[in-house]
Amino acid sequence: LFHLFIAAARQDIEEVRNLLQSGKYSPNTANEDGLTPIHQCSIDNSEKLLRLLIEYGGDVNAKDRDLWTPLHAAATCGHLQICRILIENGAELLALNADGNMPYDICDDDTTLDYIETQMDRIGITQEMIDKTRTLVENQMLIDLQNLVKKKSQGSSRSIDDILSYRNAEGVTPLHIASANGYQTVVEYLLKQYVSINLQDSDGWTPTHAAAFWCQQPIL
Repeated sequence: LFHLFIAAARQDIEEVRNLLQSGKYSPNTANEDGLTPIHQCSIDNSEKLLRLLIEYGGDVNAKDRDLWTPLHAAATCGHLQICRILIENGAELLALNADGNMPYDICDDDTTLDYIETQMDRIGITQEMIDKTRTLVENQMLIDLQNLVKKKSQGSSRSIDDILSYRNAEGVTPLHIASANGYQTVVEYLLKQYVSINLQDSDGWTPTHAAAFWCQQPIL
């Protein structure tokens, strides 16, 4: 199943074409991190490969383990043409990754960012819609954490602290995410569960650092 992903990672367009034409491989086959071939060619800036995968039904809104879509990947890499192709084929402009970021949040390339924001404006995305989407994610995060605590009370072997202080590959905890995104209800809930405010991620940042960096004054 990983032959297609490996061929895509090598940017071997003819091999990818042959595998897709065989009908034995899905263009949405993912690796252990949830990355699909479309994620990979969005990172690698491979326009021809991206168009080929889309032609065979590749999902432009596929999400990896950290909920990154191909548009997140292309935006953070500043790949303008890849962003164009993805958006023209229905990429979700308001998709949120596990850190609560939309593609435009993590785009540092001015030209690419201008294009993404222009497309958001073109289809009528307003600040109210952006805020509403973030609120929905905040509410869902709170529900998910509450459910985890409830399961613990029903006999889970993991401690509540272990569950609520879970770290991803970058050492980021739920409190880091909630603090960076201004999820006040989630922060309040975690603090009531005695989650430490001194937990550091892989860069040595605490949740307070995250809140300060992203100007989340109510959290501070």
